[in-house]
Amino acid sequence: MTRWRFLSALLLFCPQFCFAQHPAKNSEAAFVGLRGPVYSVLTETFDHRESPQTTPTGSTLVIYDPEGYLLEQYRYEPDGSLRSHIKYTRKGWQVYRTETTSVVASENGTFVQSFNSDGHVTGTETYDGGGSLISKTTNDFSSRGDGPTVSTSREVKMDGTQSTTKTLEGGIDPATWLSRQTTTKDGKPHTDWLIQRDTTGKPVADALRFVGGSFNERAVQPDGTIVEWNTNTGHQQRRTHIKPPTQVIAFLR
Repeated sequence: MTRWRFLSALLLFCPQFCFAQHPAKNSEAAFVGLRGPVYSVLTETFDHRESPQTTPTGSTLVIYDPEGYLLEQYRYEPDGSLRSHIKYTRKGWQVYRTETTSVVASENGTFVQSFNSDGHVTGTETYDGGGSLISKTTNDFSSRGDGPTVSTSREVKMDGTQSTTKTLEGGIDPATWLSRQTTTKDGKPHTDWLIQRDTTGKPVADALRFVGGSFNERAVQPDGTIVEWNTNTGHQQRRTHIKPPTQVIAFLR
């Protein structure tokens, strides 16, 4: 089923999206800056590496619940054909289960999370498309308080290999609105993530760099366009369209 035909059918038979409330402050919709009633968001990606003219590279349709929490995600190829579908089983901001179905066999699988009474993720399990367990992780949040947060994640794969990742996360600098998160894997530097926020606390730019030299950088333009640079795709732009269902249906006709 192509993207446009599916989207039209979805919005016609899901009237509950017409009564969405304002997104909860800790929801995905609020995190990316969406305000007011949010139903679904279509994001188109464009590549600028080959020429100054934009070349479409695909699109993503995300569907939220009335509080702005992400429920489903559909990814499409440039020709509109469906590439993958991701379904989230959750309670509010806590995601217990993520199921991915894709035309690419290696992308199929299920990711399960467990939480403690404080709402922290204490463990995860990853399964392949056939339902076989691939790996398990356990998380420890021993160093918390007013200072930087230190967490430890221990992963055990079914082939017997193990690894330990430690994450150090500092607070937001009130003078610059910058925050930083660094990780080590098995005692060696792994990632360095710098996040820039505006005065409301909303992220407007970030840079994630890996020890091997690869990177991903992102910045939100005043018109809402997201510009990305990374080692795999070079320079890309993502354009987001947000419309009430009735307007989207009229547009699709």
